[in-house]
Amino acid sequence: MYKDFDTISQYYDLMYVKSDNYKKDVNKIIDIFNTYNSSDSNKLLDIACGTGGHASFLKNTFDVTGIDLSDAMLKIAKTKFSDISFVKADMFDFNLPLNFDIIVNLYGSIGYAKDYNQLLKGLQLINKHLKKGGIFILTPWSTKETFKSGLFTDTKTQGNINYSRMESINLLNDGKINIDMHHLIGKNNNINYYHNTMSISLFSETEYVKAIKKAGLKILKRLDETEFCMGAFICTKY
Repeated sequence: MYKDFDTISQYYDLMYVKSDNYKKDVNKIIDIFNTYNSSDSNKLLDIACGTGGHASFLKNTFDVTGIDLSDAMLKIAKTKFSDISFVKADMFDFNLPLNFDIIVNLYGSIGYAKDYNQLLKGLQLINKHLKKGGIFILTPWSTKETFKSGLFTDTKTQGNINYSRMESINLLNDGKINIDMHHLIGKNNNINYYHNTMSISLFSETEYVKAIKKAGLKILKRLDETEFCMGAFICTKY
């Protein structure tokens, strides 16, 4: 996410992880799994797991493996949860020795796909690693039909750390979403400023449906943003 992420990663949980929301997400995931799963175990793969925000609740029900491309995030996750397997891997190019009963790709990280072909490749890898009858939950980073630009702000205090965040989210002419990120972190009477931009691919509902089906997965249900954070495709392998 950040060019200097090794510096700012120590504040990631403060800036982005909202435990109450994550717990609600996981309760919904458990309900979905219990409703639709027909595989034989409870092995879960958390794709783009970050610092383990969801994994901290998932591990109470599932045998969790998390993958992420960020060394800094994985270092934090491994420090927090020694009982969870965290692996450095690219969500569009990974090969694990296990198959899973449930795979989750949450909070729009699939938007890091540079184009439709890479989106499809990532979903094909999901198929490869998902057991027959297992469940795949995908939350898109919005869609072309639902995207809205905007300004996001947040301020928090935790112990002796004060933090302010402002992000401008806009659609560019090439169809990509540009996120202009500004963070102020105050600690020990010093203020540090961090800035970065991030590019996210915006796919249409039709493109998601087409890619999911072409990858060999079946859509069981489409949840909107009132039913699941950022909305979700509930899929299975048949």
